[in-house]
Amino acid sequence: MKNIITSIHSWLLHHANRKYHSPEFYAIKNRLLKKYGKHICYDVQFIEGKRCHTCGGTGIYSKHYDNYGFVSDVNYCWHCEGTGWYKRPVWNMLARLQFGKYTFHQPYQRSYAKPDNSIQIIEGYIEHNESKCSDFAATILFLIYERGYPKRWWKSAGSWYCKWYWPRNWMSSIIHILKYRSKSHLAIILQRKIKQMFEKKEESYCSDLSELPF
Repeated sequence: MKNIITSIHSWLLHHANRKYHSPEFYAIKNRLLKKYGKHICYDVQFIEGKRCHTCGGTGIYSKHYDNYGFVSDVNYCWHCEGTGWYKRPVWNMLARLQFGKYTFHQPYQRSYAKPDNSIQIIEGYIEHNESKCSDFAATILFLIYERGYPKRWWKSAGSWYCKWYWPRNWMSSIIHILKYRSKSHLAIILQRKIKQMFEKKEESYCSDLSELPF
């Protein structure tokens, strides 16, 4: 029974993790991995830095002016404080955890110095492709582990889409109408259509009167 529960939870977390990055989701992810996750090893994620454009990455920029318009004696870049970096290169150490048949990463430590070459380095950000089950899996996890999730969901639900007639947008459109009623987009569209219809009838009535022989 325990293995079945672990498998279900790992499957839900795996698919939800491929799309969701909110603080509410990460709170659930950390909770599940702390309870069920088994540490395997560490990986290092390298995030490339960005040079300062003001000084060209040199850290030196002499064209500073004081309050009176005179060139000051300061020869370091004020924007990067002489470092030459707008964003410094960073190496994030990630703990790799085994949960069920899936592996997950969690931030462990950040360093601005290159670590030992024996550790595997991941270049750039870790990207996850959304799956068809991502929304379903995340909803189940939120319902189980987040207190007050239905209330939070109701506040955020009800977006109006231009293609509201698509089946996948029906639920959101219905919630939007229930929440906003006379101020909903559908009510505004209907009001415009009715107004245009009456204006056309009034124009046709006036044109008929202008053609009368008296």
